Parts: sequence; C-alpha cells; structure tokens
Amino acid sequence: MAIVQDAFYIPEDIAAGIATGLYKRFGGVVRYAVGPKRGQIVKHLLPIELVAVDKAQGVGEKAFEFLEEHIADSVVMVSGLAAVGALACTLHTIINREPKVVTEFKSALIVYLEAIRQAYSGWIAQIIQHECDHLEGIII
Repeated sequence: MAIVQDAFYIPEDIAAGIATGLYKRFGGVVRYAVGPKRGQIVKHLLPIELVAVDKAQGVGEKAFEFLEEHIADSVVMVSGLAAVGALACTLHTIINREPKVVTEFKSALIVYLEAIRQAYSGWIAQIIQHECDHLEGIII
C-alpha cells in the first residue's frame, strides 16, 4: 500500500481555527470540531502542486543512478579529491609558517618590551617616592 501526502493551501483564518481547535481538517476538508455546527463542512481546501519538490527528487534519483553506474570512476574521483585536499592543507601550513628568524625576533622583542615596562614602572616609583619624601619634609 502506498502512502500519499498531499499539500493544501490553508488560508490564515482557517489555519487560526485549526490551531485554536475550532476546526478540524480531514484530508482536504475542514469541518467544525465543536459547538452546534460540529461536523459541518467549513471549507474544501485546494491542493498545491509541488513541482519543485518532484523535480528535486528526480535529480537526486538520477544522481544515485549515475553513481551506481560509474562506481569505479566515483571511487577514483573521491580519492583524487582527498589527495588534492591533503596537498592543499600541507601547502597552506608550509606557506604560512614563520621563519625561525622572525620567531626569535618576536620573542626577543617581547623580552625587551617587558624590561622597558619594568624599568619604567621602577623609575616612576622612584620619582613618586622622592616627591613623597620631599612633601613630608615640607609638611612637618
């Protein structure tokens, strides 16, 4: 037994009634679900043709058929793509690697800048201490 699912255009007012429980959909027919009109037909829904979905499914089926017919070629193609990807990753790593001289320069620069910061902070501390000592002499 085949299972068939049809798509229908549902207007906003009908969709709101279905969402609130006022209406109930039976296939393409919408009926009252509650109240004195329970069971009476509210609207016959119009089916929508899903041409794009059918075409997409057809393309997928054709792609699988092609792969089944050309499985050996597909294996070679996938292997080739994997090799090209590995080569690209290796080249990217090699090209973006820094020379040893640049790495050593950066580390030396970091040490130099840290020494300047420490000397500057020490020098500032000496000046502040000198000024505090000078102010204490004036205040006393």
